[in-house]
Amino acid sequence: MHATSRDQIDEALNALAAALDAAEAATTDIGTRLSELVPLAATLADIVRTLVREWGEDAGGDLLYWSEATQRSITSWRRDAAQTPSPLGSLKQRLAAIEATARGWPKG
Repeated sequence: MHATSRDQIDEALNALAAALDAAEAATTDIGTRLSELVPLAATLADIVRTLVREWGEDAGGDLLYWSEATQRSITSWRRDAAQTPSPLGSLKQRLAAIEATARGWPKG
């Protein structure tokens, strides 16, 4: 008997999907919304890691890859949002710098 079931993965996925929907509709700042997603993504990745250890790589290798990628992405977005007082303003500045660099690139 395995300790981890596919139902647990479905429940974790459903919880993360519901939280993503709620975060999209929320009016709180992006950092707060992402903070609420971090533990849900971690739970999903932990459940999948356990499943892969119990059932083998063939049973969930792809799911492990994508659940860990989701966890890393949410953590990275949260870190980015925390470092930037105005994420949109900072993004515009970075895009303007990229544009200036691209326009100044020597044409061959």
